[in-house]
Amino acid sequence: MVGLGTASHARRRHAAAALARSMGMGMGMGMGWLSVLLLTLAALLLAPVAAASQARRSPSATGNRILIVHDAEHAPASSLSTLRTILTQRGYAITFRDAKRSKPILVEYDEPNFDHVLLLSPGSKTLPADLSAQKLVSFLKDGGNVVFGLSADTVTPAMRDLAREFSLEFQERGNALVDHFRFSQGDDGRHASVLIGGEVVDASTGLFAGGLVGNQVVFSTETLE
Repeated sequence: MVGLGTASHARRRHAAAALARSMGMGMGMGMGWLSVLLLTLAALLLAPVAAASQARRSPSATGNRILIVHDAEHAPASSLSTLRTILTQRGYAITFRDAKRSKPILVEYDEPNFDHVLLLSPGSKTLPADLSAQKLVSFLKDGGNVVFGLSADTVTPAMRDLAREFSLEFQERGNALVDHFRFSQGDDGRHASVLIGGEVVDASTGLFAGGLVGNQVVFSTETLE
């Protein structure tokens, strides 16, 4: 009886010790999972704060990545140094791309690699597939921004197709905008030197008297002077 009792007592001690170890491990694992859960919740809660902080630091609400598409033959990147300096100083990350090249790609696997596009290649007869009129419209609909730089001398078929996506139609070469009421004094008689813009309002008409707008991003200092 004593032997059996002793053996039974020993078994109970071993069982109790095993249970205690099991409970300890369970509590340890529980605490581990609890820690992971707390860290996950903290990350989820802090992510919007970090994103909002990043948005406040960004020069644009949609991002700071700009793709400048240019004609490397007629307008190399070196000729756009002033534009690059101005945008870089404002916090934008600039990437240049020759209009004849296919990389870097604007949108890859449905994810945009850039937030803004400056299309400064008015003489391009064709554009790469990722910069087609339809692709650029899709990029705009997804929240991107596009600035088009066109030339009054040459409007290529690619640019005409792009304009039609926005219900715009360019006139053929040789046509001019005529205004018989607001034309420049230096007009050649066709009344095609139309007065637009400026900062001074004509008191008699309530319209701007014409001239350059003092914007050094658009016009150089020499031009404004």
